[in-house]
Amino acid sequence: MKHPSLTEDNMFGLNHEAEPKVNERTEYLQTERRLRLHIAVTRALAESGSLADALHKVLKALCIVGGWDYGEMWNLDATKVHLYFDGFWHDPRIHAQTLLDVSRRTTIGYGSDIPGKVWVGGKPMWLKELAIGQENPRNVQLKELGFHTAVAFPIRDLISLLGVIVLFRQEHRDLDKNLIEMFLSLGTQIGDFVKRKRAEEALQQSEQRFRALIEQSSDAITLLSAKGNIVYMSPSAERMFGYLPGEFLGRNAFEFVHPDDREYSMKLNANVMRTHGSSVTHEYRFRHKSREWLWMEGVSTNLLNDPAIRAIVTNTRDITERKRIEQELHESEVRFRLVVESAPNAMVVVDREGTILLVNKKLEELSCRIHGKAGNKGYGSREGLVCSTKRWN
Repeated sequence: MKHPSLTEDNMFGLNHEAEPKVNERTEYLQTERRLRLHIAVTRALAESGSLADALHKVLKALCIVGGWDYGEMWNLDATKVHLYFDGFWHDPRIHAQTLLDVSRRTTIGYGSDIPGKVWVGGKPMWLKELAIGQENPRNVQLKELGFHTAVAFPIRDLISLLGVIVLFRQEHRDLDKNLIEMFLSLGTQIGDFVKRKRAEEALQQSEQRFRALIEQSSDAITLLSAKGNIVYMSPSAERMFGYLPGEFLGRNAFEFVHPDDREYSMKLNANVMRTHGSSVTHEYRFRHKSREWLWMEGVSTNLLNDPAIRAIVTNTRDITERKRIEQELHESEVRFRLVVESAPNAMVVVDREGTILLVNKKLEELSCRIHGKAGNKGYGSREGLVCSTKRWN
């Protein structure tokens, strides 16, 4: 059997037949890489506990699966004036510490450098040959590390830009339009995650600050249902009343109020419930676990219509010591009056201005002998003497 000779034309024919297969193979590999890249980014977002962790994993996935050597995240600051450096990943073989130090000290304005240009255009940018323009410290480091190709794409939600991701590669890489389109889609996916995670972390920080404030407060904070049942009691209540939190929950708060103060306290609570946002301050006695009665001062506010609270909020402080001092002062005053009243000599009490505040019975009798009978509210009566504003000379 005679074989056809491998002429030059035949050889060229064989090459032309093989070329489409090579292109198909290349396209298949690129499609596979894009698919793996999309899956890797999605998994990084799903498996991350914090925003910082998520961005680090995303940059790592973009670089390793996407074939880039160094990736960085630039976030838009709260004032929307500039972009600041907020995360990175790089191939361990690249000594990028100096670049990282410079980038952390750098802010990028609208239209400046690669991130600033993406901010302006609002769409991905591919640079096959990285042209270093202005010789600033950051660009000097990018040049020294031998980066040639770069791609950057916006991180955004449906409304506005949140940041920019920039990827660098030391080897040249031709433009991949399909990859550009995928970066645009990934930018929106990452942006939605960033916005949601920021909101969650802000809420968590707010709750942590609130909890720290509540737990460290010397006041007891109680949440009551519309029926007066305790639905929450702050940890400080245990220190104040001696009960564990679980011993309060579900109980009616007025069970712990002194019987002599209970009716009035319930009346005040009913008044507060009539108007959303209204408050009332009142004093009452509350039963300690030791069965001792503590004097409390409470400020109750109606937040039943607030969706986040839906309760009567009561801030309570222990005023037992203040009440004890007030009682001792009262008793001391009573004893002093008894001493003055029973004194065998005439006595008068005046203030610093010389106004008569108190006279005893002996002085009243003496005044009556001098000025006449008592009863005309003049100097001959105790009322006249006490109420007089005449200075004592």
